Amino acid sequence: MKENRKTERIKAASFATVRNRRGHVLLGYLGNLTPDGAMSVGERPVKTDQDIHLEIEFRGETEIPDGRLSLPARVVRCELDEETGYHHTGFEFLSMTDEIKDAIESLMERYRFNLNYPL
Repeated sequence: MKENRKTERIKAASFATVRNRRGHVLLGYLGNLTPDGAMSVGERPVKTDQDIHLEIEFRGETEIPDGRLSLPARVVRCELDEETGYHHTGFEFLSMTDEIKDAIESLMERYRFNLNYPL
C-alpha cells in the first residue's frame, strides 16, 4: 500500500465507535487517530469524496468533553482489507476547535507509549 501519511498517528487503544452523526449510522471502530484525521475499521464500505459529520465516542476518556468528538470530515479513502474482510476508511477533519485539537493531542500523547512498531 502506498504511504501517504503526513502526520504522526496513534493506533487506537480502545473500542471507540465512529458514526455518521446524520442518522447515527455506525461506520466502524477507530483504527487510528491524528490531529488531522482518523481511520475507522468497519463492515460496510463508505463512499469517498463526501463530507459527513463524524461522531467518535471515547468512553471513559477524560480528555474528551462529554466522551465524544463531533466534527465535520471528508471521506478520503475506503479500502477493503482482503485478509480480514473489513473496510478501512480514512477521514480528513475539515475544521475543529482548539479544544478538540488539544483533546486529540492529549490522547495521542497518553497512548504513544503503546507504540512499539512503526505506524
